[in-house]
Amino acid sequence: MTPRLADYIALGKDLSPDEREMAALALLEINNAEQAEVDSLLGAANLMREGARRARLERQRKSFDELRELEDQLDR
Repeated sequence: MTPRLADYIALGKDLSPDEREMAALALLEINNAEQAEVDSLLGAANLMREGARRARLERQRKSFDELRELEDQLDR
């Protein structure tokens, strides 16, 4: 159990059932907001990864084209 969760449980013991339900709903909203932030960061990371992959493929394509050109020059 994380210290944060232990703190929430300790605080919750002094609440009425209705207050506990409202607190749980509030925590759920916070968790949903945090999840949205995590999803956003993961999306950005995936975009960066895709950009790096495309750049790597482009470098490989250029290297291949240069090799093909060298072969053509040697064949002349």
